[in-house]
Amino acid sequence: MLGLHFWIQRETWGYKSCVDFGSGLGAYTRSALCSEVVGIESFEPYVVRARLLPDNSNVRFILGDMRDFESHLGKRFEVAMFIDSLEHLGKEDALSLIAKCKDHFDKILLFIPINENKAGNQDYYDDNPGQRHLSEWCDVELNRLGFSTKVIEGFHSHLPVGCQDAAMCYWTPSSVMS
Repeated sequence: MLGLHFWIQRETWGYKSCVDFGSGLGAYTRSALCSEVVGIESFEPYVVRARLLPDNSNVRFILGDMRDFESHLGKRFEVAMFIDSLEHLGKEDALSLIAKCKDHFDKILLFIPINENKAGNQDYYDDNPGQRHLSEWCDVELNRLGFSTKVIEGFHSHLPVGCQDAAMCYWTPSSVMS
């Protein structure tokens, strides 16, 4: 199985700039192989902690709402990443954000749980209500949105059966999964 960090490195190789939406503590953000990497996170304790981690020295963390990314960035970036974060938005907000990103980025990386039995399967933790899952996704829907999708069965093996699968996806104007 292709590791998530390796996948992010492979998919960001050759790009100069990347924004990680819902970056949390930066565990996956710092995997991006771009000279300029930004993480947007709405939970202030995560941003404060992420900025202090030595492994994150190549990342600039911004406190803000990912849905309002244009006001936080001030310039154009090439890659948008959503690593275990898009499902934390309601479906309407998530679809709107993806549509905006298609207009602003050359590539979108998406790693997301799929085929969950119900939205809300994950409640909040770390005193962060933003951790709650508010939308469900399936590979067919992601393909209809123009994403090349690879399903990883049982990725979240700690979750109940029916909630374990995830998808590695990417979108470019002419997406073809490699």
